[in-house]
Amino acid sequence: MSKPSLRSPGPWVAAAFALGAASFGANMVGRSQRDQWQDNPDPLGGRAPRFPAGSRRMVETDDGADLTVAIAGSGPSVLLVHGLTGSSDDWGPIAERLVDEGFQVMGVDLRGHGHSTLGRADVTPSQMATDLALVIETLDLHQTVLVGYSLGGMAVQSMAIRHPEMTEARIRGLALISTSSNLGTLRYRFGLPVAAQLPLPLSPMTGDSMLVLGAAALAAFGTDPSLFMLRRAVEAMARCPDGTRQAATAGLVGFDVSDEIADIRLPTLVLSGTRDLVIPFSHSERIAAAIPGASLIALPDAGHLVVWERPGELSAHIADLARRSPR
Repeated sequence: MSKPSLRSPGPWVAAAFALGAASFGANMVGRSQRDQWQDNPDPLGGRAPRFPAGSRRMVETDDGADLTVAIAGSGPSVLLVHGLTGSSDDWGPIAERLVDEGFQVMGVDLRGHGHSTLGRADVTPSQMATDLALVIETLDLHQTVLVGYSLGGMAVQSMAIRHPEMTEARIRGLALISTSSNLGTLRYRFGLPVAAQLPLPLSPMTGDSMLVLGAAALAAFGTDPSLFMLRRAVEAMARCPDGTRQAATAGLVGFDVSDEIADIRLPTLVLSGTRDLVIPFSHSERIAAAIPGASLIALPDAGHLVVWERPGELSAHIADLARRSPR
């Protein structure tokens, strides 16, 4: 008997977890599905993602947010910016590889996420762009590769646009992963405000139910997620405060830099899973077409949480970008 499909479109990760769980009930296949997830290869190797051991820096913003930056390794610098409800720990499998390859790797926790506090300003990609500029200036980074995933990719695009002089002076290249330059379509204009208001009552008990794991499978992953990754994804989302998740989701309403990214003049990689239902691959195609000289890299059958599904491929592409001759 063929395996029932676990996939249907959703407007955003938070909405898929909260609303997708209800619609997923009709497709549940109980123990057999759990067994299938258990048998799937686990790219995380059974280890919860953690940023490599090193040091931490705190950067204070003028509106009272404290931004935490994790730092590991030595060599040419790479700054990693995570997605909605995430933290620098999400980059663990990639950061470990980059450290082993001889890079200094930094992971910033966006305001309200991870070890960073929320502050008084709105939680928008534009504000996060200002935060990134402050982090880069405070840490006195130069010839840095800036990598943004999902929401982090929107913040990175916004920084390159809003702070062109700093970007030109200090950034060596961009990698934009599973992200978008335009959330102004009907799907997002309707879905994001709804998602911003949804409660997300996750707990260790509900987080291991077939209902919640199934919602995680359809929201975040490609064709063959491992049970370990599904559980870690639910745990990671549950750790993000509701206030942060709701404010950051609301801050994405109307995000659109599609007419401005053509001004970016940096070596740029655009990477996305072909099975991403949160921000479909077509968004990456449009970004790559708009930024002069950008390279588009498709990751077949990967979903939105590609940083866990394909850490080896992503780290290799980032390392290659970081090793290119300085501009």
